[in-house]
Amino acid sequence: MVAGACVWDFRSGHISIDGRSAVTTTQRGNIKCRRVFVQECQEIPPRTQMSVTARRTLLSTQDVHRDVMVESHELKPGVYVGRTLFPTEHRDLKVCMANTTNKTQLIAPGTCLGHAVSAIVVSDETPVSADSDGTPAVADDTLISVFEQLPGDVTSDQRQRVADLSEYDDIFSRGTFDMGRTNLVEHTIDTGSNRPIRESLRRHPQAHLDEIDRQVDELLQNDFIEPAASPWASNVVLVKKKDGSFRLCVDYRPLNSVTYKDSYPLPNIDTCLGSMNGAV
Repeated sequence: MVAGACVWDFRSGHISIDGRSAVTTTQRGNIKCRRVFVQECQEIPPRTQMSVTARRTLLSTQDVHRDVMVESHELKPGVYVGRTLFPTEHRDLKVCMANTTNKTQLIAPGTCLGHAVSAIVVSDETPVSADSDGTPAVADDTLISVFEQLPGDVTSDQRQRVADLSEYDDIFSRGTFDMGRTNLVEHTIDTGSNRPIRESLRRHPQAHLDEIDRQVDELLQNDFIEPAASPWASNVVLVKKKDGSFRLCVDYRPLNSVTYKDSYPLPNIDTCLGSMNGAV
C-alpha cells in the first residue's frame, strides 16, 4: 500500500517512510489508559443522585472480559462520580453520580468520568443452613443478636428472610465506633452574618469528669473528632441511658438559634384526606 511516501509491504511486514525503515514496537505490560466517557447528554437535578449512561474504551478484544471499576472523585465543584463496578459490556454502562449543588448540572456527551482501573471481584457467599429445630444458622455473629430479639410469633419463612440479610453483613455496625462516613460531601451550617457563639465552660459534677474525658479520648482515637481552635464552641452534656451508662451530647441550642432554617410547609391534612375520597 502506498500513501504518499509511506509503503507497507504486507508480505514481509516491512514499513518504510520516505525510503527509511520504520521501527515498530509492541506495547507490553499493564495498560492504564481505559477511560470512561458520558454516552449521551444528561441532566442531574439539584441535590440528586442518579445513574448516568456511559461507555468505556477498549484496548483489545480480550479487554471486554476484564472486571474494571471507576473510583469515586469530584468531577467538578459539587458534582461527584461514585465508585462503580462495570459489567463486561463496554456501552450503556450506568455510573453513579451525585449533584450536591442547588442548580441542575448538565453532563455533556463525551465528558470523561475518569479511568477504569482493574478490579478483582471476590465472591464471599456463605450458604445458610438450618439447625435441627428449623432455625436458620447464621454464620455472621452480627446477626445473632437480631435472631435473639425476634418475637416468638415470627414464622420460619420470616426467620429465613432475616438470615438472608447476612449477604449484606457489611452494612451492619459491629461496634460503637463502627460507623460509615463519606468524604464526597461537606456539610455547612448557614449562620448568616451572626457572630460566632463561644460558650464558656460549664461546671460538671465531679463524678462526670472522668466519664467525659474517657468518651472524648475514645472519639479522638477513632478519628470522629479532632483538636480545633474554632471561634465557635459549645458545651458537652452527659445524658443517662436506660442501662445506666452515659451518652455524650453537645448542647447546640445557642447555635441552632442563629442558624438559617429552611422552611418546607406541610400541606393541610384535611385537604390530603379529602383528595382520597372515594379511593379504593
